[in-house]
Amino acid sequence: MTDLIDCPGCGGAVSRRALTCLSCGGMLNEVPNEVTPELVRSLHGNELPDLLHSYVAEVFSESGCFNRDGPPDSGVLASLPRVLRVAYTLSILESEVTNGGFYQWLTNSSGRLTQETLGDLLIIGATAQADVVSEVVRLNQELESRYESYRRRWESPQPRGEPSEVDAFWTDMDENYAPQFDRLSVEYYSLQDSDSAWPRFDRFAREHIDECAHNRSPPVND
Repeated sequence: MTDLIDCPGCGGAVSRRALTCLSCGGMLNEVPNEVTPELVRSLHGNELPDLLHSYVAEVFSESGCFNRDGPPDSGVLASLPRVLRVAYTLSILESEVTNGGFYQWLTNSSGRLTQETLGDLLIIGATAQADVVSEVVRLNQELESRYESYRRRWESPQPRGEPSEVDAFWTDMDENYAPQFDRLSVEYYSLQDSDSAWPRFDRFAREHIDECAHNRSPPVND
């Protein structure tokens, strides 16, 4: 039996195990209630990070991370097995940088996981990508040290800086920081094209198969 099926949304060929269609983004399968070593072994290519990212996102949703007063992503992520953590941070990095560059990665909720993401790149041996992300994190720390309203961007309600500070931030961003973020984004794209981190993640996941098991279903009381 072939592993490919036609996406009901766009008709493109997709894996029967995929959760979403890469062409149209349509949902294909439900997120499982449990990740097991057997499930991880059965997945190949982009199927594995796609499924694990979706699984962790479900854990976040069920934990209330997406609510205004919910727990921080980092706390829930730290409670998960290491393979799931790495899959999530690297998938978010890939998605954000591909769609909007490093500045988008830094200013969405993913920007709260910069150190975790950098550490995960090093864990799987993606040192070239880690070098790029390390420079991005350094630039971000400079911005946070200079502009209080930027550093406090995730507070709710978000503090409104003085007009002079806001103007200074955007001038500094446009003239000094945005060109560097853009350059590093292009460098990251090039690395992923020539020496993608995903095969390293796949090898890491299979070498640490005992660090992937998780069940998000609540325990059943007898």
